[in-house]
Amino acid sequence: MQPPSDSVRSELEPLLRANQKRLGQVYRLMDRGWPDPRIAAELGVDSSNFVSNNRNTVRAILEGRLPNGPAMATQIASAVRGLTRNVPLSPETTAYVDTLLQALTAMSTSAPSRAVPVNRVAGDATTPAPPRQLRTLVDNAIKQRVTEMERRLVTIGIDPDDYHAVVTAEFSLDVVERLVSGGAMSRTTRELVDRDRLDLSMEQAVLEWSADLPLASSLVDDARGRLDYWRSQ
Repeated sequence: MQPPSDSVRSELEPLLRANQKRLGQVYRLMDRGWPDPRIAAELGVDSSNFVSNNRNTVRAILEGRLPNGPAMATQIASAVRGLTRNVPLSPETTAYVDTLLQALTAMSTSAPSRAVPVNRVAGDATTPAPPRQLRTLVDNAIKQRVTEMERRLVTIGIDPDDYHAVVTAEFSLDVVERLVSGGAMSRTTRELVDRDRLDLSMEQAVLEWSADLPLASSLVDDARGRLDYWRSQ
């Protein structure tokens, strides 16, 4: 995809600079020339992969550089829509954003044929349930990641007993869905909100996992919506 013109960049850069979410925080530190590990440390995020995902989003917006995989394309498209929603843009910039979104959407729906789209793992009325092997691989990956998450939470004095249910459950993804989409805020997440450490929450983890695990888009949307709401309070 062709990179944007200087005039288009001049419209999009202030939107990134003014963004109060993680994307804007990462961009402002990128603008200082900071490497990913330093940005991660500054934002209190243990994994520089989270910073790398946001860096990929910035590059897509300002350089027209498309990501490598459909899951990342879906994530970037969501960020672009959020950044430009209800913002009056010039015709040239509007055309560029539309072209970028079309390219990202095409990527997100052009994964190689498999039993379930890459951004789906939990079946719904229109999506068949995934093969047992894929589900088992996803559940095992989640168990390993939540085990590491528990270790980090314990080091800051939090007993994540409700998160631990993910590790002990036969179907770990089902427990993640209950924690993130089940209505009431989980006890561990509530404590993380009180401590301003949402970077260690299950909701933040879901956003990060969506880059390489085939999670349902509805689950990712729920996680993002909750985080955006809590950070706005």
